Amino acid sequence: MELLAHERQEIEKKVWRPKMKEHIIELVAAYPVDIAEFAITSGLEEYEQMAKQTLEVSEN
Repeated sequence: MELLAHERQEIEKKVWRPKMKEHIIELVAAYPVDIAEFAITSGLEEYEQMAKQTLEVSEN
């Protein structure tokens, strides 16, 4: 993440906002929950399987 921020600054001459790293970490951490919520709402088996996989939930 630090390397990405550095490279962006070098290439685009833009600096990430101070809390951008924390924001990205939180988004990545919440991704499995988003999939699970969609699986419940949609009722689609494919998304239920994807949610179980991303949440590391076993079938047992």
